[in-house]
Amino acid sequence: TFSSNIQLKLSPNPFSPDGDGFDDEINIECQIPLGSNLTLKIYDVKGRLIRTLLNDQPAVSGKTVWDGKNAEGKIVRTGIYVLFVQITGEHKESKKAAISVIKK
Repeated sequence: TFSSNIQLKLSPNPFSPDGDGFDDEINIECQIPLGSNLTLKIYDVKGRLIRTLLNDQPAVSGKTVWDGKNAEGKIVRTGIYVLFVQITGEHKESKKAAISVIKK
């Protein structure tokens, strides 16, 4: 049986980065094996890179926050985004998860 080396928890999902102080950010919690480097990228549904949160950084586990902004600092549109998670090092694996951005 295949078990994933990447444990992922997203909350809240959906989230609403509208600046009202409620669910403005999404917490991305990762647990990965020791000695791994972590990449976290956000893509739109057409596969375009929206934002790189971490790029091949040495990591163990921890929280990363996405504020709903793209690389230019603008809040993204309502819709579904894809979180791409990749680990390299002794263990190599990638995983994708859907994130919903809503505006209230």
